[in-house]
Amino acid sequence: MSQAHSSFNRKTSYAGEIESSIGGVGHNVALAALYAGANVRLVSEVGHDHGDLLDAVSNEGLELSGITTNEGKRTARYVSMNDGTGELLIACADMDIIKDMSPKHVYDEICRADAECVFFDGNIGNDQKMAVIRATKRKTGLETGTSTPRFVGFEPTSVPKSSELAAMSLGVYPNHDIDLATPNIDELQTMFESFHEAGRFDVDHWFPVIDALGVNETLRLGLENLARSKPELINLIRSGIAQQALHLLPYIPNLMIKSGVLGVLSFQLLDADQIRDLARFGPSVTNNTVGKSISTQIAYREGQLLGVLVQHYPAFDISPSEVVSVSGAGDSFCGVLVAKLAKDTSWLYTANQQKADVIDAAQLAASLAIQTLEAVNPEIRSITI
Repeated sequence: MSQAHSSFNRKTSYAGEIESSIGGVGHNVALAALYAGANVRLVSEVGHDHGDLLDAVSNEGLELSGITTNEGKRTARYVSMNDGTGELLIACADMDIIKDMSPKHVYDEICRADAECVFFDGNIGNDQKMAVIRATKRKTGLETGTSTPRFVGFEPTSVPKSSELAAMSLGVYPNHDIDLATPNIDELQTMFESFHEAGRFDVDHWFPVIDALGVNETLRLGLENLARSKPELINLIRSGIAQQALHLLPYIPNLMIKSGVLGVLSFQLLDADQIRDLARFGPSVTNNTVGKSISTQIAYREGQLLGVLVQHYPAFDISPSEVVSVSGAGDSFCGVLVAKLAKDTSWLYTANQQKADVIDAAQLAASLAIQTLEAVNPEIRSITI
């Protein structure tokens, strides 16, 4: 629902326009990945009231083999109210059927798909999250004896759901269970706070990774240089985003933080080989893509086994008059990343033009999403890298 008021009062109603479309984070990410050229399997569940939903999903081009029906539950729904600028005011997410989906179904479908890249979102419960991880570990060879890498990504989905990950017993680098997460600023803060409250930063297996980094002062100076080169980032960096990301990196060594009009701020752990590859550029790099300056800071100590790569990718300029709804922007961003990671993950660990092109494409997909009432804009098909 979209309504024209920039502010609203409680306990009353407003005139507005109501539109409906197929959605859900998992669906949106899968559809965006499909539009970006990936071979996709959506693992989900619908209820007794799904009506023509499955036919509509099939007509989008998504296969239905990973979707099961639970006759005892209602299909998930998400209702949002946006203001006249397309910004979200409030939303209700009825996702119990997704949260309670059979872990065995999740595990079996991932194994059957033999996927190169698996993304899960915060709507599923922690048992289902563990099923994703177990299935992916199986495919990485812990059970089969093979060494084929499989990539696992996490989309936090919302601020409340961002906190649930902390209740899981996750491995730390280099035996981490999740390779990449794509939180926005508020979700990152919630992840950090929930991990702290759960004691995840006090355990013996977390601290050695932080200790091995040993780049606190180097990173601080690098972030100051980044802020000087990008004044719009000063308040963001001063808000503590770097400290939050640094604490989470041992658990999730790649964080792409969605910052709205400020673009994407990327934090990554580097191993010794990656440090050597990137160090030839010096501690900082600035290159240009599509007329935008991409800033990079590498924080490491000579001979260090681990380092941190920080990069900022500016957003595309969109006129406020072109914004229809922000719903689906983050999902579209993730979908394009999924498509590119499924084909090749090597670009993620570089500071080169290919990486900039991929993240630009993902941000372009997000900008296309906010210019339509559809959560995923079919024009993603026209994005080329």
